[in-house]
Amino acid sequence: GGSAWDPATDTWRRLASGARGQNPVDDGSNAPVWTGDEMLDAAANQAYDPATDTWRTLPTRPVEGAVQSSVWTGEELLVLIANRSDPSHPAGEAVALSYSPADDAWTALPPTGVGEIAVALAWDGEQAVALDYDMRAATYDPDTGRVQGEVSAHDHVEGVLGEQAVVLLAGPQPLPVGPLLRHVAEDAV
Repeated sequence: GGSAWDPATDTWRRLASGARGQNPVDDGSNAPVWTGDEMLDAAANQAYDPATDTWRTLPTRPVEGAVQSSVWTGEELLVLIANRSDPSHPAGEAVALSYSPADDAWTALPPTGVGEIAVALAWDGEQAVALDYDMRAATYDPDTGRVQGEVSAHDHVEGVLGEQAVVLLAGPQPLPVGPLLRHVAEDAV
């Protein structure tokens, strides 16, 4: 298991082990997200409740594959996974899924149009923006359930940069997306 620090008492405590008998967060995959009540780890398919120091297993995802990126919208967990099992999505394309803690259910979202490798996913307060290594972008609006592929980086991704840093991995070093998006947006105008 892992450890948690309580700033009120300035002490550390051991966390309960996950259902797999190991710390499910320490799997080398994407970072878990905090919902305000629990930590959701899509890669381990588990949720941790710090109030009870317990883990629970999430329902089986409708599409299996390695979780590439995840983000919390305030109501649902969005993940992009490398498609390994769903023939309804094109090979090499990231598959988008949403998980609703209120319903305790996964939902497959429409095709994204972004590649499954080096995908960044960010939330701008209204929609999720996915960006891949080839600078293809897509947005997802949870209010309408609509995925829009091949969106303008200028129109949709610039707002995300103000909220959080989006970084793509390019070879051995992280590649900041901000300057590239400005270049892509200038070329698109």
